[in-house]
Amino acid sequence: MQVRPRSINNASLDRKGSSGLAFRQMAGFRCFLPGLVFVLLVLLALARPGLAQEVESGRHKAQAAAVRLAEVLTPWEKSHLGLGVGNAKNITLGRPLPAYTISRTDLVQARDGMLGGIFKETELVFWPVRVAGHQRAGVWLKRAGQDWQAVGVGEKEMAKSMALAQEAILPALRDREIRDSYLLRLLVLDWAGCRFLSVLVRDRMLVWPLPSAATMLNLKADFYPFLEIKPMLSGRSLD
Repeated sequence: MQVRPRSINNASLDRKGSSGLAFRQMAGFRCFLPGLVFVLLVLLALARPGLAQEVESGRHKAQAAAVRLAEVLTPWEKSHLGLGVGNAKNITLGRPLPAYTISRTDLVQARDGMLGGIFKETELVFWPVRVAGHQRAGVWLKRAGQDWQAVGVGEKEMAKSMALAQEAILPALRDREIRDSYLLRLLVLDWAGCRFLSVLVRDRMLVWPLPSAATMLNLKADFYPFLEIKPMLSGRSLD
């Protein structure tokens, strides 16, 4: 599935906790400057407050697509897509993740402290599908004017990997002694054939390789500093 970037002010649905910087001494200001730059970029990223409502308006379309397939497919087909024993009563949706991308040029120039400003929104949103309370699959919605259209149901392995990653976020931040708020984004790099779940926190970004990236880059399921992964991506191309 190809993702076309739509250049707008970066936006985010997922913001955990609250953020703030305390400057006790003016002499320490320079030490906090990278974090301050990141916070400013986050504020710019949230400049389109209507995004959350836009994405949420597609919930009924995603729910209907998942339920419709669960009702008409054979048990083997449902299992293959990750819907398993799903039906209208036990299929629910998790929090949607708009898909973002980063251009090859921006990736090459990326450095700590400026990572939050290089994301570009795409036309796609991924809705995790929960069956009997467990994340098993997903629905891709694509913008169609002022509405949404279901363009894919399944992604069983990706949905499971995302659930595992989300459980590992707080332990990963604690291991790095990071206690700040963070932004969660689905990063889709079609030009490299890779997808990641990314966590932006202060002036850093951690990425979890989803199945496509894990296979192509030979990475295990874990969080990596983005700049550690960057050299592996810079030379890749499916164009």
